[in-house]
Amino acid sequence: MYAFGTSSPAIIPAALTLTKTFNQALPVFSLSGTMDSAARTSQTTIIADQVDESKRTMAFGVSRIVGNGAWIVAPLIGGLLVVNGHDFYSLFLASTLIGIAGLALFIALVPESRKTGLEKPQLPKLDTLKDHELLVLCTASFCAMLFYTQFYSLLPIFATQARGLSSVQVGALFSISGITVVAFQFPTSKWLERIPDQVGYVTGVVVMAAGITGLALAPTFYWLLVAVVVMTLGENMFFPIAFDIVTKMSTEADRGMYVGMLTLFLSLGGNVSPLVGGTIWQLTGNANLPWLLSPIYAGVSIILAVAFKIRNGGKMDRNSLRGLVISKREE
Repeated sequence: MYAFGTSSPAIIPAALTLTKTFNQALPVFSLSGTMDSAARTSQTTIIADQVDESKRTMAFGVSRIVGNGAWIVAPLIGGLLVVNGHDFYSLFLASTLIGIAGLALFIALVPESRKTGLEKPQLPKLDTLKDHELLVLCTASFCAMLFYTQFYSLLPIFATQARGLSSVQVGALFSISGITVVAFQFPTSKWLERIPDQVGYVTGVVVMAAGITGLALAPTFYWLLVAVVVMTLGENMFFPIAFDIVTKMSTEADRGMYVGMLTLFLSLGGNVSPLVGGTIWQLTGNANLPWLLSPIYAGVSIILAVAFKIRNGGKMDRNSLRGLVISKREE
């Protein structure tokens, strides 16, 4: 499944070289989203399968460091190609070659993580949401995405139209976010290992909301940079802890299903967020209001996490339970 998802950097750029119209590009981007979801879900599951439970938060953090490092390097490579006179077809070709190399490395170096003897994976079922704790976590995370993903959708418009920033300054806002992940994710993950998951989740949501709200309150470009750093520090807490919690509450056989369900709700929140924020901006004419409403969404997310007590412990899968029963009999 991960091989399918991670082949996106090879397939999608190659497909874009053949697209000439919007109608041709639309299914390509749809396929890209599907493959990206498959890659993120299966990557999280593979990490959970291969890493001891006590070290998963750190492992998810390291994954974020590597991913954001690529976000920093990739635009530099693309920019160098364009500046040196290469067209976008050359850029897409370079992306395809890098994607093929990445896929080959994964196939060669990463073993199958799913252990033998487990129940065969089933098709996705909404019955999975009958797990009360999973439903609470998914709903709380959905609420967090309602304000968080405005950073990636509304910020370019807000920064240029409402704050008068240049394209270079807007790029700096996104760059400082990636740099903050690379610089602070490791110590943040070390700190998360020493506190309860629920505390880490709530702290992450509070800090993310403070940063997003700060975008509306920042009087200058430099204060906008500070707000982005604060938001990203909260992001460094939220995502590793949310995926750590979901892998703990699932059995080994159902882990991919649980991670996929959380990813679905995160994506839903991310898709609804720009629609809600943009609509509020258009109806009220207040460019700051979508950001200022962040504490409300964050409050709902925190209330769900605290009131319904998202737990730290995990479930024991059937194979582990069978082994425990056998060992008890032998005693």
